[in-house]
Amino acid sequence: MLALLILSIPGFLIAMTFHEVAHGAVANVLGDPTAKKLGRLTLNPLKHLDRAGTIVFFISAIAFKMGFGWAKPVPVDGRYFAHPRRDMALVSLAGPATNFAIAAFLGLFVKYGLIGDQVIEVVVYLAVRINIVIGIFNLIPLPPLDGSRLISAILPVNMLRVYEQFEGYGIAIVFAGIFFFRGTFSSVLGPFIEFFERLFLV
Repeated sequence: MLALLILSIPGFLIAMTFHEVAHGAVANVLGDPTAKKLGRLTLNPLKHLDRAGTIVFFISAIAFKMGFGWAKPVPVDGRYFAHPRRDMALVSLAGPATNFAIAAFLGLFVKYGLIGDQVIEVVVYLAVRINIVIGIFNLIPLPPLDGSRLISAILPVNMLRVYEQFEGYGIAIVFAGIFFFRGTFSSVLGPFIEFFERLFLV
C-alpha cells in the first residue's frame, strides 16, 4: 500500500496541476486574466497544491482505494466574461475534460504495451486512474465542484438562487456521503470509473 501511494504521487500532481491550469487558461481565453496575473498558468505543482486536499487524497486512497482530492482553486472573475453563465460553465468543464484527456493519452501507453519498465507502467496506470477519478469527482453537481457550474448554466434564475445556497454546504455533503455512506458513494461513482478505465486501458 505504501509503495502504491508513493507511485501515485506523480499522477496526483499531474491531475491537480493540469486541472487548475486548464481552468485558468480557458478563463484567460474568454477574457478573464485573473489567473494569469496571479501566476497560476504554470505547470509548477507547488503553485496549485492545497494542503488539506492533498491529505484527503492520501486518506481516501488508503480508506477507499479511490484517491481523490483538490488543489487551490484558480480564481475566476465572471465580470470579465461576455456571457457569464455560459463562460463560467466552459471554464469549469475545462478541468475535468483535461483530466479525461490526460487519462486517454496516458492510457495508450498502457493499452498498447509501450512501456518497457514495470514500475513506470504502474506509475502511468495509476496516473490514468487518478485522472479518471478526479475528473468524475469534480463533475458531482454540488457547489463548489465543477459539476455545479454546469448545472448553474442551465437553471432558471429563480432556481439558480436556491441552488447557490448550497455553496457553503456542498463539499460537506459530499464528504459526509463519502465517509458515512461509503458503499452508496462507491456504487454511484464506481460504474463511471469502470467505464472510463475500460475505455482508456483495455
